[in-house]
Amino acid sequence: MESSSSSDDPATAPPRNNGLRGRVPKDTISFGNYLSERREARLRADAERIAPTHALPQPPVEEAPVPLEQPRPVRRFRTLEPLTHRNFSLFWSGALVSNIGTWLQNVALSWLVLDITNSAFWVSMVTFCQFIPTLLFGLFGGLLADRADRRRVLLVTQSLAMAFAAALAIVTWTGHARVETLLPIIGLSGVAMAFNAPSFQALIPDLIPSRLILDAVSLNSTQWSLARVVGPAIGGLILAAWGAGWAFAINALSFIAVIAALLMIRTKRHDPPTSTGARALFGGVRSARQTPVIATLLGVTAIVSLFGAPVLALLSVMAKKVLGLGAGGYGGLFALFSVGAVVGALSTSTVVRRLGMRTTMAICLSALAILIFGFGLSRNLLASCILLMGIGAVYTMSVSATNTGLQTSIPASKRGRIMSLYMMAWGGLYPIGALVAGIIAKHVGTPATLRMLTPPLAVAAIGLALFGRGLDAVAPPRRARVAAASHPV
Repeated sequence: MESSSSSDDPATAPPRNNGLRGRVPKDTISFGNYLSERREARLRADAERIAPTHALPQPPVEEAPVPLEQPRPVRRFRTLEPLTHRNFSLFWSGALVSNIGTWLQNVALSWLVLDITNSAFWVSMVTFCQFIPTLLFGLFGGLLADRADRRRVLLVTQSLAMAFAAALAIVTWTGHARVETLLPIIGLSGVAMAFNAPSFQALIPDLIPSRLILDAVSLNSTQWSLARVVGPAIGGLILAAWGAGWAFAINALSFIAVIAALLMIRTKRHDPPTSTGARALFGGVRSARQTPVIATLLGVTAIVSLFGAPVLALLSVMAKKVLGLGAGGYGGLFALFSVGAVVGALSTSTVVRRLGMRTTMAICLSALAILIFGFGLSRNLLASCILLMGIGAVYTMSVSATNTGLQTSIPASKRGRIMSLYMMAWGGLYPIGALVAGIIAKHVGTPATLRMLTPPLAVAAIGLALFGRGLDAVAPPRRARVAAASHPV
């Protein structure tokens, strides 16, 4: 009883363990440890039970991304690759058929005018009327190529050219083929081509990836050279069998191929220039003046046209008066030049990639000078044939390389106007160079005239080799690309 009374007395009762103060009995600490251990064991069991199905999400292990376009194997000769692209292959095929018809008509037209007038002057006037509109209206054609849909421009100009070829056929069939009726039609056709050429050249990069521009331009030069081989041969046969009128009619039909190709291809609309008036018209001239690379490439084109192309204008005289050949021999020499041109066009992209733009142009100009000088000295038929094939190869390679350099150096918004300058430098200056060469040949002879053409070509080659470093930025040589890839910045 005593113990009971003592325990009920608040004064004598032991202090309670309220967790805040006082001393905790030993048995209370043991019970707390027990509860703590039970709680930890229960948490471990719960964690092991839910881990397989309620694990925290982890980032997935991804494989290396697959590129959209797998790396292509390096090929030593890939000039034909643009033909695997539908738009370009359609356009190239149609242009080849049309250009065969054009060369077919050129042969028949020259022969018809010679037959009517018996004058070499009027034959040369045919060439003059064909090409001089390019010099007069080239800038307007370039502006139109940058402002309008290039494909639609080509549809209009090609249709007009087809109509003019049909007009030549009708005039010939009806017996009204005279100089005063033929030359106006030829001149109007030349005007159509002056507006056609810039759009034709500027459209090519729109049909293929930018990495294939060099190959596409080489193929375009190839089809032009192939047409120059096939067209005159077919033209001679048609002229002998049916007459000039049928040659003109077949040329008119050949335009259907390129018109059909233009209707089937699709291109993206480019942004037109924002400037207007004279500022827009001379935008290409301003860019050429402000960009040394463009000015250099256009200058090289002009030099080749003035001092390299007259070989073709004087070829008939060399064949007849120097080598003693007839019409068949002249046709054979022309064909050899064209065969060399095909080889040069196909080789352009490979040579430029290996040697670079500056070295390629310097070698082409120096080789052209040497070959023309040798052709002017030659009196041996075999040697002349070999030299003429070489001239065709390096001449075509030089103009194809400058074309490529321009196409890859200019923005799409100015491509038409700058390519019009290229066509003016190449096609527009050709009749002037041929005319001057013909006048000189009349006084000093054709072989001496050919030799006189070579010093400007040699000087230009030396100038490019010494001061044309800017061209390496357009197309650097392979060793420079390899070095840049091995030592990235």
